[in-house]
Amino acid sequence: MKVLHQDSKHNFGPNVPQDALERLLYQNAFLTAILDSLDVGVCFVNKEKEIIYVNKEQLNIHNLTMESVLGKQVGEIFPGTGHIDVLETGISSTKDEIQFNTTGATVRPKYTPIVDGDNNLIGSLAFVKAIEDYREFSIEVKSIKSIYERFSLIFNNLQEAIVAVDTMGKVVYANSAYLQICGEDMENVLKNKLKFEGLGTIAMNTLRNAKSINDNLLSSKDMQLEVISFPIIVDEEVVGCICIIRDITVVQTLTERLERTTHMAEYFKKQIYRQKALPTAFETIIGNSACLKEQLTIAAKAAVTSCRVMIRGSNGAGKELIARAIHASSTRSTGPFIAVNCAALPDALLESELFGYDEGAFTGAKKGGKPGKFELANGGTLFLDEIGDMSVYMQAKLLRILQNMENERIGGTKVQKLDVRVISATNRDLEQMIVDGQFREDLYYRMNVVMVTVPDLKERKGDIPMLSDYFLKKYSKSEEDPITISKEALELLELYDWPGNVRELENVIERSVVFAENGVIQPFHLPSNLWLNDFEEEKQSVVIIGNTKPLEELVMECEKQAIKRAILEAGNNKSKAMEALQLSRRAFYYKLNKYNIS
Repeated sequence: MKVLHQDSKHNFGPNVPQDALERLLYQNAFLTAILDSLDVGVCFVNKEKEIIYVNKEQLNIHNLTMESVLGKQVGEIFPGTGHIDVLETGISSTKDEIQFNTTGATVRPKYTPIVDGDNNLIGSLAFVKAIEDYREFSIEVKSIKSIYERFSLIFNNLQEAIVAVDTMGKVVYANSAYLQICGEDMENVLKNKLKFEGLGTIAMNTLRNAKSINDNLLSSKDMQLEVISFPIIVDEEVVGCICIIRDITVVQTLTERLERTTHMAEYFKKQIYRQKALPTAFETIIGNSACLKEQLTIAAKAAVTSCRVMIRGSNGAGKELIARAIHASSTRSTGPFIAVNCAALPDALLESELFGYDEGAFTGAKKGGKPGKFELANGGTLFLDEIGDMSVYMQAKLLRILQNMENERIGGTKVQKLDVRVISATNRDLEQMIVDGQFREDLYYRMNVVMVTVPDLKERKGDIPMLSDYFLKKYSKSEEDPITISKEALELLELYDWPGNVRELENVIERSVVFAENGVIQPFHLPSNLWLNDFEEEKQSVVIIGNTKPLEELVMECEKQAIKRAILEAGNNKSKAMEALQLSRRAFYYKLNKYNIS
């Protein structure tokens, strides 16, 4: 069987009409361009088991050249190939995976017998896809007349619809998937314009610009279609265009369903976290928001193991509370809980604090030495707060002790085995610090076995009423005379972003309890930064009022609040308050008496 390439110069003899030769050459170029768009390698073997055709993708997969394979025995080039079985049995076969030792390629082939018009077996055709890669198809056809029908067999078994048009935009080829989408037969499709609205425009733009186009269309049957269109170029001239059409309706539907399912899963996940009972030790952590419960659940699961935990979160978010809850819920709860703030001490002091020292280790060392925090935490938990502020030198020292769980005091020679669970905490971006060379990557992975991320208070504002109530009970002078908070004041707390997190909220409540009158915290009892609005040009004080009232009452209430505020800001110094309000002594004391302000 001879092979016809589009760039070959063949002498077909005087009996072959020139127009017939041109049609064969055009047909060859057209079919080659079509197969160039597919994503599998193709190999054709005749009855004598000789390789008579391979496409460029097949050569790329196996890193071979056309000259090295054509005419060769297929078993020699591809030992173990399925072509032999197909030629002997005439039955198709598919292999999940074959690795060819001669080329080193691992592929997934499908072998199909090829028969002539009389149903005689004339060869074997293989479709090959590289396991490790997915490339564009490029096929060069060997025998134009005999292989054209086989091309149709190939294309008609593809899920993608394929249609080719000439330079006038008329259809010259369509596979069965395209006919199915159109709902018409081949006779009505060929030599006519493209059926889809918009598809013809894409094809003509491809022909005009000689560039590929990727676009989406909606068919008359409400099918979502993805169209990839590219030109057929022969001898640097555009001779046609091929469109590959994929029905992505199912994909989009599944994507939408997946999104809905994901949202539902997140919702139910939050509900489960809300309802799931946590160990008793975690009840000291106030809050019922889903984001907090999710992290507490992670912490509770880690608590019953001996793995190291890293707690991430902003200052004041409650990292140490969670560390204590983990310790109290673990099997080490009867052992010591030792906390160390790594940011509070310089390297020399931190080293002696963590690892201890023997007598005479340095000037000023205590007689008899001093045990370090690791020793003191033996059998219990060591909490290393602000681990991100530790120097690289101390990180190396810490890494060594974590690797071996052995401690040697400064100036000592005795090595002590340790049984300590280490919980670390930080508000720093350790990942960026690793990139910047400020934190050891090996220490990061050693410490970060389970990560618990404490949400900021601004992310769980629904917990503010519960937290406020807890702190009010804590700082009220007596249970018989509890302090409450007004609705307006609570609304202000919920509007604030709390950069200092729960710690800042606790301080605000404690301060407000001191100044609360008649057992109720009003907005003007709160710090001024909670009831200042940001304007474009400047910050201005606002007087907080309740519901709408007659103007005279509102003016009196504003005046009363302004006087109280001035006295508070002046530290109960009435003379300074008078100055700030720019009132005479007589007017100031008149208003004090009028509004019953002591």
